Amino acid sequence: MANRTLWMGVLTSGLAILVVAGCRRSDPDRLAVPSTTPSAAADPCARGESVDPPRAEMEPARVAFEARRYSEAMKKFDVMAEKYPYSATVRVWRAEATLYQYKRSDGSERFEQAASDALPFYRAAEALHEKGCRLPDEAEYYLRMGAAYAHLRKRDASEAAVQLRIARKTFPDSAEATYALARASCLLELVDDCAKYFEETLRIGRELRRPIFLRTHRSMEEWIRRSTTQTEFEPLRRDPRYQQILKEARAASD
Repeated sequence: MANRTLWMGVLTSGLAILVVAGCRRSDPDRLAVPSTTPSAAADPCARGESVDPPRAEMEPARVAFEARRYSEAMKKFDVMAEKYPYSATVRVWRAEATLYQYKRSDGSERFEQAASDALPFYRAAEALHEKGCRLPDEAEYYLRMGAAYAHLRKRDASEAAVQLRIARKTFPDSAEATYALARASCLLELVDDCAKYFEETLRIGRELRRPIFLRTHRSMEEWIRRSTTQTEFEPLRRDPRYQQILKEARAASD
């Protein structure tokens, strides 16, 4: 979450979002990505990038998001979406506010529902991105990771893996992406893949690699600690390779 808020603070083009103002559970049919392709002269994404509001205009929503006043942030983003229908970035951050509005401690039903509510916004952002209103690297990273986490909350590992494979290819220095792909693989009982991606996670952590826009990252030992209690990792923890991976990773760091 710290990385998300830090990134939002340095956006020069700002963020905005879509849909009907004030709706928490928006009708996906009203997330309308413009369906017609404008002429070249009129194409708002002719520059090949998301058309976002100025930073000053999105500042109130940004402040609300950073303060974790997610309901307020969602409403403000919704209002701006009406004005900026070609902003893929805004949809990503509306999705992020929706996904993180509830924690696991708020109850499994709310926690999972937040994932369901967030996914249409991630899909709308992805649709615009693919139309040519392309996201900057940071926003695309949070699109891929956020959508994957939403799917993992819903135990939909196959859909999570789709986003995570894109993230891993686009951001090969992300230990977070490879660790999440290990989670998805274990959830699918693909233990060989789970072991491979977990081993890669530890190597990236050991080498202190990270996408350039991320200010912080977890160390190798932090990923190891997470793996000891990660629910999806149970098939890997039962496999002899798990302890061997830990042993080799620690030996390589000495």
